[in-house]
Amino acid sequence: MAVADVRVVPIGREGTRMGDVVARAYRVAQTSGLRHELTPTATVLEGEPGDLLEVARRMHEAVMEGGAGRVVTTVTLDERRDAPTSMGRMVASVMEELARELTPRL
Repeated sequence: MAVADVRVVPIGREGTRMGDVVARAYRVAQTSGLRHELTPTATVLEGEPGDLLEVARRMHEAVMEGGAGRVVTTVTLDERRDAPTSMGRMVASVMEELARELTPRL
């Protein structure tokens, strides 16, 4: 299992509005069958590496087909083979560390 952070950015557009582009890319994630989460700056996907890369490619294509003349897509792929992982486990690990920091030491 792996987790991917996917950012799809059109280049050369007028203005700074990005909601339409994000929606176009995110629709691909929604229909992919993979676990997904929209964040303010990216879409996070969970699945097998090949599936993640294929969905990222389709997200890129969706933005290109939406009229962008140039698109830059960045994919960060985090895969573990020594232990099971998931988006939830990764967040839980950080939250557990924060809780330890707040727990008084006797």
